[in-house]
Amino acid sequence: MTYTPGGGYQTDPYSQPFPGPAFPSQSGYPPIPPPPQPPTHRRGLTIALAAIGAVAIAGTAVVATLVATAKRPEPSGTVTGTTVNTAQSAAPTTMIVTGTMTLKDDDLLVYEGGCAGDGGYSDISDGASVTVTDAAGAIVGLGHLTGSETSGYDECVFSFVVSDVPTGKGFYGVEVTHRGAVKYGESDLATPVHVSLGT
Repeated sequence: MTYTPGGGYQTDPYSQPFPGPAFPSQSGYPPIPPPPQPPTHRRGLTIALAAIGAVAIAGTAVVATLVATAKRPEPSGTVTGTTVNTAQSAAPTTMIVTGTMTLKDDDLLVYEGGCAGDGGYSDISDGASVTVTDAAGAIVGLGHLTGSETSGYDECVFSFVVSDVPTGKGFYGVEVTHRGAVKYGESDLATPVHVSLGT
């Protein structure tokens, strides 16, 4: 609209709206879509939780197996450390024959530290032989008289030891020098025997 003197206000034809289509306003454009949201980690979280659960189940199974193994009783008939001493259980194969011999004679030889026979008993002294024989008369052991000492005025007492005499012969003979064997059973030789000579 313009003002002219004498004419007053007049409408400016160019000030009228353009008859053609109006330009679209900014608000007429389609809305801008929102920016994409960052991807969530829900899938990764699910996988992690599943893995933790599997580990927990496996650990529980291992603990249960260990507990069951620890409580499992040993089967019957298990060997426990018992030993057998075969050396003690086996019967001995040899024995030691011990004993004494007393010579009775009123004509003894007495000397410092011992005594001995005289005259017809001159073979009876320390060092005289002692023989052990089996039932067949075979010699199975040899020893000698030792440790002579007087007992009263007419007795001379000796000791003897015969080692490594084989067992299992049944009966045995014990003889001093050539004076004849005295017979004993094997059980009798388990303790000291005594032989005597003279009157």
